Amino acid sequence: MTPFKRYLAFATCAGATLLSRSALAQEAEASAEPSTPTTSPPPPEHSRLATANAIQIGLGFRYGISLNDGDLNPWGTGLGLDVGFTMPNAVYVGGNVEYFFGGSTKIAGFDVDANIWQVSGELGYDVGLGDNFVIRPKAGVGFAGLVGKSCASDGTCETSSSTKFAFAPGATLMLLTSKFSLSLDTRYDLIFTDTTQKGVIFSVGVGF
Repeated sequence: MTPFKRYLAFATCAGATLLSRSALAQEAEASAEPSTPTTSPPPPEHSRLATANAIQIGLGFRYGISLNDGDLNPWGTGLGLDVGFTMPNAVYVGGNVEYFFGGSTKIAGFDVDANIWQVSGELGYDVGLGDNFVIRPKAGVGFAGLVGKSCASDGTCETSSSTKFAFAPGATLMLLTSKFSLSLDTRYDLIFTDTTQKGVIFSVGVGF
């Protein structure tokens, strides 16, 4: 083999070796590059509510003010129990049982007492206000029982009771902690008697 051919063979071999090493180096660099992590989109805002997907039970003190003419207030002080569930989409479904001790007055020489009890279902929507507060616009539909007693000056008394359809739109503001919740509730109460009974109910409660 002539010196020129030996030189050509050597150059070819060296070039092939360099090309092979360069390809291996590029593959190593590609494998060493960190992969870009994939991030999932954040969950919807309502799914992060403290009430979402949770059962709530509350006990509370009520006070109702009559908006009808006259001095008789059939609401007055009262007690209530509410139970409900907030779905993952922030829709609240619940129920409410209340008893009001009512009031008394004198009408045309008669001593008149009246009080109200109510049972209603509620539908609302929870809106988060920061990490610990939730406001819940809602509406309640159910039945109210009106109980009355009228006594004459001679001691004879008559009692009456009736159950009527009731509608109560309102809103609840809740402060939620890791152990319990505190709530303030305001509703406009309508009881559809012959003369519609109208009242405003204020509630303060504790929930679990």
